[in-house]
Amino acid sequence: MMSTKRLVRELHDEVTEAREKVSSLKLRRQEKGASRREKLRPAYLRKQLEKFKAANAGKLS
Repeated sequence: MMSTKRLVRELHDEVTEAREKVSSLKLRRQEKGASRREKLRPAYLRKQLEKFKAANAGKLS
């Protein structure tokens, strides 16, 4: 039969491993999100610039 001390130690190790995995997944998800935002940024800025130019063209005419 397994001693309580050993059982607690194994459980502690499993919990630590699970926390590290979750932390790693969270970090990877954040990095993917940042990368996606960086890719979308130039398109967003172009669109904003077009809107601004259109608004100014309307004021000038």
